[in-house]
Amino acid sequence: MPGRIVPVVLIPRFTTYAGTAYFDTVPMDVSPLETVVVSVWRGQLLGTSPTFNIAFQQATDKLDWTALESGDPGEAVEYQWSVVLQNKRWFRVRVSLGGTGTVATCYAAGYLVARTH
Repeated sequence: MPGRIVPVVLIPRFTTYAGTAYFDTVPMDVSPLETVVVSVWRGQLLGTSPTFNIAFQQATDKLDWTALESGDPGEAVEYQWSVVLQNKRWFRVRVSLGGTGTVATCYAAGYLVARTH
């Protein structure tokens, strides 16, 4: 039986990122959690040869981050990831843009599932 479910907004509707760079959310302590279920949507990419990637990452120390899942949901598609958390304390989302003059609008929201003991 799943644990308690808590809603979470990781990237608010509708957030726009610009440039060839990466953008990280604030790390959150996920020690009491076992799963993060996140729906991700992104709009049309603008720029020259634009690319988009969203990665769900975890770390023990907020320094050495490991990607658990990553990908591109595609234009105007809401894709749901179910990310099983590892035995690490911190969790964040990283949006990476590539190409030249890239602009992307997206959001990421869902819920957290607590561990059952």
